Amino acid sequence: MDERALQNIKRHLQSPETQERIRQNIQRGRSELTVTIGRAARLFNFTENQLRDWEEHGLLKPVRSKRLTGQRQYSPAELDKLAIIRELLDEGYAPGEIPENIDRLWDTLARPDDLRHYQFNENGTGPLPLDKRMESADKTLFWRYFACQALRLSLSLLCEDMHGTMAGLLLPSQKPDAAILKQHPEYLADIGESLVGWSRHHRSFYVFLETAPIFEYPSDFRIQPLQADEEDTPQEHTLIAIPRQAGPLNRSRPVVETIRRVLAPLYEEAQNWYAYFGLGMRDWLYPSIDFAGNSGPPDAILNGLAQMVVRLGGKTASAEDRWRFCCILLPDDPTLPAHQQNLVVQAQSKHAPHKIGITKLSPGERAISLRALQSGHILYRREVSTNDATIAYRLLEGSVRSAIAIPLGGEQSAPVAILYVVSDEVDAFSPGDQRVLRMIGKIVEELVLTYHIRQQVSKNPGELIKNPGVVDRAFGKFLAENDFTQDIEALLANIQKRLAEGSRKVHLVTGEHGDLADLRSLFPSEAISIIAVDIDDQGRLARKYGECVMRNLRLSIGHRLQKWFVDCQLYHIHGGRFYALLKDLSLDQAREVAQKMCEILQRTYRIDAARSSVEQSMLSDAGLEVSDISVHLGVTLYPYSKLAELLRRDYPSGISPITEVRGLIVSDLDQALDLGQEMGGNVVISWDPQITERDPHVRRFVPWVPEQKLT
Repeated sequence: MDERALQNIKRHLQSPETQERIRQNIQRGRSELTVTIGRAARLFNFTENQLRDWEEHGLLKPVRSKRLTGQRQYSPAELDKLAIIRELLDEGYAPGEIPENIDRLWDTLARPDDLRHYQFNENGTGPLPLDKRMESADKTLFWRYFACQALRLSLSLLCEDMHGTMAGLLLPSQKPDAAILKQHPEYLADIGESLVGWSRHHRSFYVFLETAPIFEYPSDFRIQPLQADEEDTPQEHTLIAIPRQAGPLNRSRPVVETIRRVLAPLYEEAQNWYAYFGLGMRDWLYPSIDFAGNSGPPDAILNGLAQMVVRLGGKTASAEDRWRFCCILLPDDPTLPAHQQNLVVQAQSKHAPHKIGITKLSPGERAISLRALQSGHILYRREVSTNDATIAYRLLEGSVRSAIAIPLGGEQSAPVAILYVVSDEVDAFSPGDQRVLRMIGKIVEELVLTYHIRQQVSKNPGELIKNPGVVDRAFGKFLAENDFTQDIEALLANIQKRLAEGSRKVHLVTGEHGDLADLRSLFPSEAISIIAVDIDDQGRLARKYGECVMRNLRLSIGHRLQKWFVDCQLYHIHGGRFYALLKDLSLDQAREVAQKMCEILQRTYRIDAARSSVEQSMLSDAGLEVSDISVHLGVTLYPYSKLAELLRRDYPSGISPITEVRGLIVSDLDQALDLGQEMGGNVVISWDPQITERDPHVRRFVPWVPEQKLT
């Protein structure tokens, strides 16, 4: 087309008045969502023939509706084009002078500072009131956040076995033809307007709305539908984009079905995607750097903050930076004690001589940054001597005259990072400078902690598919309270079934329903014993040792019970409470088992005080001996005949006897442990068979002492 006309078009579109008129037209068009050709023509005072003609010349790309006999349907993106075309025609430009990519041209020229005027009231006649603006902002924020999290976690599940691989999810606003899905990635744009979630090598995540997604190098990727391995055809139109050389995705049916359910609300909000991610290219970036395994590009935010530090230092009289460079160093394993940690350069300003992710300071070195990490104080060298060993990389850093290392986040616990800044001037960091550096340090601290949390949330996403009932994997080897409930109810259901069968047999022989005494012969000696275990004075122990040690202590107690009492079924209920289920023991035998548990659990524990997650290896030199542990135990015994009697009681209509009896069992265990907690000090509380009353105010449990201790 004519270059002069193109330049005139650019100048006209940059006019504030022009942009305001186009935005008002865009607002009217977007409120209609997808519309027919007749409606689209009427909105902007065109004829249908004009729209058909522009379609033939590639200026418009409407979709065809199968439900409406193939009639042309104009999406919001196409209506945006018509708004721009209307403005240009009114200005006197010919249709042939308007480029096919006029919408992209508009996006590059629209003034970001005018975006605040782009929210109108329902009539489109004026701006929204402030209270409505806030409501709209809250809704927009939620959906932008939810879209990011839903897409990010979905990709994490699909790419669980491909650590560090970039990948994307594409959600077309309208279902594309099956033929489009099978085309080469070069034709990806044919799917039309799509919400895109994209994960980069270092785990940062991006969300953006694209009218026609394309790749710069399509042959580098492959596109496949979101489809379970066993499915012949995809059930919806979500697409996955991964590098051509990437390995297979995790497309098991549970994974795919979970992702479909999570993404469904996004499809339901498709008509609002433009409001959340559209005008102004408001792409959503979700930065999340895995510092431990970061082989991708440096983090833009951290590097930007390092450069900002240099900028804030100001200039010398010769217009040189007063602070030569800044580095941000992070521990390579934050779970280790400070004196065992390596520091790694994870971000730096432009002229820093180090290598991000490679330059490392080991604990044995005298570097100023390591000393700041271990001391919790700012270390400031006002004037660096020529033989100062705390400047670890003197050959690389050159003639440093002053240096400062600031621990970040060390007010309450171990620092999360070190800010290291050097200068070619003596005494280059005044108290005012240090305050500024502390302020920047707060920003770095928040960012690093955010990255750590985001990485933690993203770990092992497959576990929630494989075992949705287990959250803390360290306790995954124990049965849980849900398992206890199910097992007790299954046992009661079995008793109830045998009770009904015995009643029918008696009826067949005598012609009458058997009374309870006859039915007890069905369960001559069967019984269950439940021993409840809990730790004494857990509040005191937590204050003394900390929650990390307490958590590992509870694990050790569970492992010790599993090791010594293999014949019982062990359940971890919560905190330091465990239930052990044993079958066909007498009350005296159950009491002896409980006493043996009490004696074994009193022994000293060696706890790894530094181990805070199941991924960490045990450290032999981090053991803490914990010997001031006491427990209280409760013992109950339920003959099957007694449980049958409880099941035969009259309960109100709609109340399950099984649920009620299970509730009584749990209530008994709570009562026994409550009494044990009151007494404390390695005590066994046992059910007293002499007390038959079930009034909640009557204690049916008493302390039990082995006979040999009475002599």
